[in-house]
Amino acid sequence: MEYELSVLRHSLQHVMVLAVRRIFGAHVQLGVGPVIDDGFYQDFAEPIGPEVFPRIQDEMRKIISEDLPIARAEVEWQEARDFFAAESQAYKVALLDDIMQHGTSLVSKDASAERVEVQDLTQSGKVSLYSIGIHRDLCRGPHVARTSELGAMAFQLDRVAGAYWRGDEKQPMLCRLYALAFAEEGALKEHLDRRDEAALRDHRKLGEQLGLFMFHESAPGMPYWLPKGMKVRNALIQYWRQYHEERGYQEIQSPVLNKRELWEISGHWAHYHEDMVCASLHGAEWALKPMNCCNAMVVYKSRIRSYRELPLRLSDIDLLHRNERPGSLLGLMRTRCFQQDDSHNFVAESQIKEEIERILAIVRDFYAVFALADKVKLYLSTRPDAYMGDAATWQRAEEELHALLIGSGFKFGVKPKDGAFYGPKIDIHLEDCLGREWQCGTIQLDFQLPRNFGLEYVGEDGARHTPVVIHRVIYGSLERFIGILIEHFAGRFPFWIAPEQVRVLTVGPAMEEYAAQVIVVLRSTILEQPLRHNELRWSCDSSPENLGKKIRLAEVDKVPVVLVLGKREAAEKMVALRYAGESRKLSLAELPRFLAEIR
Repeated sequence: MEYELSVLRHSLQHVMVLAVRRIFGAHVQLGVGPVIDDGFYQDFAEPIGPEVFPRIQDEMRKIISEDLPIARAEVEWQEARDFFAAESQAYKVALLDDIMQHGTSLVSKDASAERVEVQDLTQSGKVSLYSIGIHRDLCRGPHVARTSELGAMAFQLDRVAGAYWRGDEKQPMLCRLYALAFAEEGALKEHLDRRDEAALRDHRKLGEQLGLFMFHESAPGMPYWLPKGMKVRNALIQYWRQYHEERGYQEIQSPVLNKRELWEISGHWAHYHEDMVCASLHGAEWALKPMNCCNAMVVYKSRIRSYRELPLRLSDIDLLHRNERPGSLLGLMRTRCFQQDDSHNFVAESQIKEEIERILAIVRDFYAVFALADKVKLYLSTRPDAYMGDAATWQRAEEELHALLIGSGFKFGVKPKDGAFYGPKIDIHLEDCLGREWQCGTIQLDFQLPRNFGLEYVGEDGARHTPVVIHRVIYGSLERFIGILIEHFAGRFPFWIAPEQVRVLTVGPAMEEYAAQVIVVLRSTILEQPLRHNELRWSCDSSPENLGKKIRLAEVDKVPVVLVLGKREAAEKMVALRYAGESRKLSLAELPRFLAEIR
């Protein structure tokens, strides 16, 4: 029988737990153990170190060769609870208590931002248990029928990490044992090769090496942007501003700190409070804004609006703050403060289709300037369990977005129950050169916040109508987007956003005069695409170091264009140019055109 890879991985996870219990004893306390993208993990109350990985792996292979049955049994909730209580499995008892209280048991988002649904008691009143040898566990399944069916699996124990129970730092710290698992050896090797390459491209390492950003213990999860990093950020923001101004977007700026009352109107205080950074000031409760939408509503409502103003596109790139858990912070990929290229587009219902089509065209344009348009995949995220408004409005909105996705030309999928609490959305994912998907932007269709804030416009019929709001970001978090670019390009940014685009290297003494002439040409060179009237970013290395060392330093700094100036170049009014691994000679007259045509 053929099984899905997730079934094979989850079955192997049970084999791993049995191996651990055989080695360390049946008393080992177990947390949760879900399948993840490259294998699975299991939480243990007792520490397990890498030194015992070979023993565990050998025992796993032994269990597979023993051809043990993997048996499923449905039992009453109380019977399951009594069993795990007798086994002193406190975490399994806690999960079962959740099941009885809520009908389902969910392990909250933890340090890996993973969500694990354990069981559902709402239908039969029973839970399912799976057994292999001495190991019996609470699990939904399905699994393979016998351990021998895992014989072709390629696996290896990977690493251990600390993980709070339920992802809550107030709960006990557990030992999380990760394992890689693939259907065959070649796939495992390919994964390990990709991971080695990812380590070389790690944006945290390259960010430090290139002098782009840094972190400090006084502000966990909040990056310090260094001069070169600011040049990259400013280039991205400049392009965003120029592009959107041409398309009718109007930039605003709003407070980063608002009183609780604003967040109560929006619903964030009820639905998002734990993820907000809050404070008590002057006898009132405040929160740093985690998103820009509420202040955009305030700006819209500041005066009477007419249908003639719609679509009204209010963009905002302010700093946002979110209360990310300490264990979830990951360089620029997950931070506590960040900027988004936000816009809130206020439209009439009849304008929804055309406006989202225009936004999807912007998505295509933006990723095309990085040669990444073919790496974009969209996802329709539908109504979550906790939501505002009525189901009929949600369904109408979801159907509208689904129809737009079908006609968009983009690859797309569906993420059930992953919408925002106020409306369904289209999530924009970017696949990097290693095949990893990163969520970047989002397009959210919102019927709820305009109602909550009492927004209106005077229609052509003279009556008052409620607008619809389309929340949209294209880059997404600017921090994350830059992190993705660093890793995708291995620090070699596209020429137009490179913090240092050109470096001039002088060879030998008495080259200052000719270098000055070349610098005059660089200063007068204006780039037009994709940024308009963009001056070159250049530097000059006239140090006494030998040419080989200067070239190596330029390579380490990943400067796209290097101009070498020696006596022959000065005599001929030429430059020896190095770009994209090739060398050529250009006259000073030819240099501006060459630089202007680099993409």
